[in-house]
Order: sequence, then structure tokens, then C-alpha cells
Amino acid sequence: MYYKLKEAYDNVYSMGKKPNLGEVELDQGWAIDPKELPSKLEFSIDYSEDDPFPDYVTFSHAMLLSQRFIDLLIGAGVDNLQLFPVELTNDHDGVVYTNYSICNIVGLVKCADMSKSVYDSIDEHMHMFDELAIDLSKTNGALLFRLAESRSCVMLHKTVCEYILNNDTVPETSGYDWDKLDCS
Repeated sequence: MYYKLKEAYDNVYSMGKKPNLGEVELDQGWAIDPKELPSKLEFSIDYSEDDPFPDYVTFSHAMLLSQRFIDLLIGAGVDNLQLFPVELTNDHDGVVYTNYSICNIVGLVKCADMSKSVYDSIDEHMHMFDELAIDLSKTNGALLFRLAESRSCVMLHKTVCEYILNNDTVPETSGYDWDKLDCS
């Protein structure tokens, strides 16, 4: 069984300054040479809520994860994350967070069951899914991966979700959720 990872928070924030990643694409599924990234990755946000900043934020097909969420994923057995620490400054109050990283998922799996999925094609290799079905025989039991047919889709194995549910001490402030997928 697989689930699609998604953002889930009601708090409003705006992303200001983002690092220029140049030619680096963080949704391709392959390892990145750290030398290709700027030596210092800095972000600014404007976040005025009382709740902590979310543990999971996406931008331009990239993921910004808190160390808390990273620890949960690693604790669940995920071992295909490439992490690049960032400095996240809140322009609202001047607080600087150093417990976030840009995350590159090393692993792209072509496993969408196109005959059972509902989708629009962007081109012959990329699709936007309204309803996604997964062919389990093609996942090789991967715990976390990007879907090759739609690289913005991040898939979690059910054991990862179960681990997070059982070990996340503050899930109400997490900023992440997942949708159960049709698997055959």
C-alpha cells in the first residue's frame, strides 16, 4: 500500500528570498553533486502564526523539510534522502531556523497503473493525476520515491506512514498529510 505525501496546513506564509539553484533540478530522482549548489542556502519567509513553521513545505518541485520530519523518515527506514542544510529567516520576527534542509529524493519509480488512473497528459512522459493507481509489482517495496510519471508526486510506503503516526509527538503542527492510493 502506498500513500501520496501532501502539504497540509492552514497557516499562511509567504516565501521571500529563495536560493538560486542554477541548473540543479531537485525532482529528477538522481543524486546531486553538492558542489553544484550554492555554498550557503538561504530562504526568507514571512510567517506570523503562533504555531511552528510547517515541517514539510514544497517550492518549485523541491522539498524543504524540518529536522524533526527528516528524523521521522529516517527512523522509518528511509535511506534515499540527500539533504542540504538551509538557513530559514522569518522576516516577521527575525527568527532564524537552522533545523531545515532541502531534500532531494534519490529514486524515481515508474509504477503508475495508467489503465486505472485518471489523468491529463502534459507530454508523453509527464502526467497530472486526478486519481492515481499504483502497480505494486513495479515499486520493489521502495519506502519513499518520486513517481516517474509525475515527479512532483512523492510516494510513501504504508510502513513509513505507520511509523510516523506512531512516533510523531506533535502531528497537529506537522504541515504534512497523505492520501491513500489505489494499489494493485
